[in-house]
Amino acid sequence: MSNSVDPRTVTVGERAAQPSGTRTTAQIEADLERQRAELAATIDQLYARVQPATLAQEAKEEATVRFKSFKESASLTLQDAVGGNAEAIKKVAVVALSTVGAIGVLVLLATRKPRRARRQARRIGREAAKQTLAALAKADEAVDA
Repeated sequence: MSNSVDPRTVTVGERAAQPSGTRTTAQIEADLERQRAELAATIDQLYARVQPATLAQEAKEEATVRFKSFKESASLTLQDAVGGNAEAIKKVAVVALSTVGAIGVLVLLATRKPRRARRQARRIGREAAKQTLAALAKADEAVDA
């Protein structure tokens, strides 16, 4: 099945409504001006869409919609769990345990000493152990002597 339409004879929009025939220079110039205006409007619309403020606003709106959907879903799951639904209770338990685990990791990371401080503490500990062993060895020698 082939398409036998000649693209040179296809017309779109206002021009399609005009009878075929020769067009005047004024008609051609008017068509060009209209097309330029349409193109400029399209470019302006595309430019407005890619502005950082516009993109940020769209992301904010999408996040808000997703959060509301998540909130409603969580609320329904909690209501089901309170009602005794076993699957809902499992979901709530998993979320609660995950939250506790995440908070635990954050606390661990926040209270943990930096690597340099841990290395230094180990170095000081080893040095203190050496000195203690040396002092014990001297005390043993003094007792033996």
